[in-house]
Amino acid sequence: MTGAMLVLCLLIPAVQATESDKIELRLWNLPDLSSASPFSQAAARVIEQYRKQHPEVILRKTSGIRIPQIGGSASILMAIAGGIAPDVLDCPVGGIHNYVEQNFLVPLDEYVAGIPTEAMHDRAPENVWDAARLGGPDGKEHLYAVPTGFDVATLKVRHDLAAKFGYPKERMPATWDE
Repeated sequence: MTGAMLVLCLLIPAVQATESDKIELRLWNLPDLSSASPFSQAAARVIEQYRKQHPEVILRKTSGIRIPQIGGSASILMAIAGGIAPDVLDCPVGGIHNYVEQNFLVPLDEYVAGIPTEAMHDRAPENVWDAARLGGPDGKEHLYAVPTGFDVATLKVRHDLAAKFGYPKERMPATWDE
């Protein structure tokens, strides 16, 4: 999750800034940098490097409006409605279209235009990037998210249980087409 924030932050061009030119970047899921978990430690190193490269940017964690028993995307939507939305957020790929339809996301095309396709595909396979491309309000296809990871689904079968219910290993499909 943090990957999305950090990748998008890294896309902001570096500029020389004075104290009065500081830019505040509100993030939904800024990790706990004091945690000893490997994820937090890795995130801390990335954030430290980012801060060295971009001293003009102040990273702030925002959490939005909290309502008991309402979580997930509802919290983000409430933050948007309340005018306290983060500048960068992570969004499950299945929910991106909701944000695009409501005009809550900015197309990222111009920010990734200088990144070679091969470099993008080193980060995630082409079909993962394709899932982040949607038709926008202007009727054109745009990139609305930067993949932070992807899952590989597998099908696992306990042959002993399948055989018990009349499906011996010989009757089980061997390919996805079957």
